[in-house]
Amino acid sequence: MRRSLFLIPTFKEPAKGAEIPSHRLMLQAGFITQVISGVYTWLPLGVRVLQKIERIVREEQHAVGCQEVLYPLTQPLSLWEKSGRHNAYGKELMTMQDRHDNALLFCPTSEEVAVHSCGPFLSSYKDLPQCFYQIQWKFRDEIRPRFGVMRAREFLMKDAYSFDENYAGALKRYHLMTLAYLRTFQRMGFRCLPVCADSGAIGGGLSHEFVVLCEGGESVVAFSDELGSLVENFENYSPQAVLDNAGVADDKCTPEVLSKWNSQRAIELGHIFYFGTKYSKNIAEIQTRDNVPVPIEMGSYGIGISRVVGALIECFHDEKGIVWPRAVAPFEVCLVG
Repeated sequence: MRRSLFLIPTFKEPAKGAEIPSHRLMLQAGFITQVISGVYTWLPLGVRVLQKIERIVREEQHAVGCQEVLYPLTQPLSLWEKSGRHNAYGKELMTMQDRHDNALLFCPTSEEVAVHSCGPFLSSYKDLPQCFYQIQWKFRDEIRPRFGVMRAREFLMKDAYSFDENYAGALKRYHLMTLAYLRTFQRMGFRCLPVCADSGAIGGGLSHEFVVLCEGGESVVAFSDELGSLVENFENYSPQAVLDNAGVADDKCTPEVLSKWNSQRAIELGHIFYFGTKYSKNIAEIQTRDNVPVPIEMGSYGIGISRVVGALIECFHDEKGIVWPRAVAPFEVCLVG
């Protein structure tokens, strides 16, 4: 690519209202441009970084047996009414009506449509396990979008949905994804830590965030020295050993925890959930080996692709600008005549 033919609109002065380095540098160096609050156009440089991140994510998802699909951005509100989640999201869930007065929504996550789309093709334990992922734009109507792509209303996300016969199978998938996430973020240059997390509007009883330590982070996390050692050499340990030593975040960082563990600010990059039959009950069932109908066990697994770009810059910049890890740099070599 010739520089003379490549759009890189740079600015000498920092953008007004940019509070953190990643937001300031992405605007100033021509990676994004704002359309409205919390919504950005990704310019050619920014798209190249997104594509590098997507490639790593895809390779690691395929390595643990996930299949790529593409769910719709607009979804019928009725699916969310069946699951009971239409109220849980509150005003962050943007709804609309089409010309036929059908109630629709802009997708913030796809648990319901994943069950609706894939569940009918899974009728027996012989059809399982399955895991489907997509890389798709999402929309959440944040009350106060800020920090550029770190808390945007529109964002690019990898979200995967697993289907298993029983809890043992679902837990195996959870462990596979834990390793896949650690490998994914390691390849991007991060040292990522798992921390116990609340399930929020997704629901379920097992949930972990994957965070990178960074002074520009919104959350405070506490973690043991042992967790740091496990993550540095995670390939030599079982996923259960890593998760058993997971750190904690925010309100769980009690004075007692802080007195014995390290604490630092951090940025969330990914979030994994096991929620059992919350979305499949009465919708997606299989016949077991004993010929008994049971709802499918499920989990979901997200990575904020566009958010990762902001996190990379927060972690890797100096007084001169962005210092990209080679694996995600928009260009690896520049030839100057």
